[in-house]
Amino acid sequence: MAKLILTRFLYIFDEVCISFITSLLKKHDLEECYFWLSELYLSGYDKQCWDLIWFVYYDFYYVLNPQFEEFIIKKHESSSNNPMLSLMTIVKNMHKMNSSSQVFITRQYNASDKQITQLFRGKKPSWLNDISNKYHGLFRYIDKHMYHFAVSSLPEIKSDENENINININNNCLVENTQKTTIDDLFDNALIYFSRMDKSLTIDLINDLKQNILTSHYTNYVHKTWAKLCLLIFNSDFHKSKKKMYISCLNGEYNKIMNIHQEPILLTSSNNKQIYKTLFYKRIYSITPLCSSFHLSRNSHCSMIKDNINDSYWYHWEYFAYLCPVWQERMNKFDITVDDENNKIIFKDDDECEQFYEEYGYEPDEQSRETQEKSILHMESSNWEKWYCHIFGEKSIHNFPKDYQFTY
Repeated sequence: MAKLILTRFLYIFDEVCISFITSLLKKHDLEECYFWLSELYLSGYDKQCWDLIWFVYYDFYYVLNPQFEEFIIKKHESSSNNPMLSLMTIVKNMHKMNSSSQVFITRQYNASDKQITQLFRGKKPSWLNDISNKYHGLFRYIDKHMYHFAVSSLPEIKSDENENINININNNCLVENTQKTTIDDLFDNALIYFSRMDKSLTIDLINDLKQNILTSHYTNYVHKTWAKLCLLIFNSDFHKSKKKMYISCLNGEYNKIMNIHQEPILLTSSNNKQIYKTLFYKRIYSITPLCSSFHLSRNSHCSMIKDNINDSYWYHWEYFAYLCPVWQERMNKFDITVDDENNKIIFKDDDECEQFYEEYGYEPDEQSRETQEKSILHMESSNWEKWYCHIFGEKSIHNFPKDYQFTY
């Protein structure tokens, strides 16, 4: 079960991620995209921000924008001076791009179901003679447009150095298959299959596709592999596209978003701090109610404690914030005990407790309803279609059961 984690300004971690994805795909105000990403980054989730960017790129953008992969790699490699600026530059460009859902939808099927209910009978087509037996299922399902079965037919992948790679998406193994393959072997067979339909597809193009799969920037190798196969399936003319120019995030954009997080709250007329107004001033955006189309940590949490989210948020926020890196760093400066049984942070010294709340006493239970609901708004349970139709407005490549919810 995913634990309930509160971020820098006491949003729920997974709902920040989903709100970021939703605002980016819907091309909402670019500053909203920046805000959600900066909320994650400044909460101490720098690595998770990069993983999220890669995940979103391969799930939604790669098929229509394969050239952008090299740009992200370069930004990732040169991000040591200012990672947030690099992340914002990537988001700024993705915000302008068209997206697609095929990788995401088929990956969701594999992560939740993985059942292959369609078997082939009778004589195999002759074109399979040139393809290794271990890939027959994969390419037959692709050929029949049964892409959700195809992704579930991928053999386990190992590196060319015969080092077994642990592959999972959302902690679910991509395949339960005793066969293993290398990237080279898989794409050699992909060339045989796809060149039947596209004679302009060459070994050099295939080599270009596979060269970044085993890089260390993003180690979900199967996710990348399936995205590249989807590129060959759904955008076979990708190699005919003209080279694109990308834009940079301006210093003014960067400073504006960072000021939201870092500018101090105005003092009172008596020059006293107003820490309790932090959430009022700093919560610029509300999480999207469309989060309810996904499995959420709040639902698992509330089911376990048999209560709604309000009690944990109002009276135990310190405990659930402690699971966030920036809050853990803040609290560890004091002499505290983490009481997991009662979901509390206990200060051993009253003076230190008072000092902590003088700096970080956000008082979530005392905020206006509007401020509170930017984080813990009530969400009616909804299924996958509500989010999908809101984002894409077109028929899905695969229809899930009515009560299905996405996992991210």
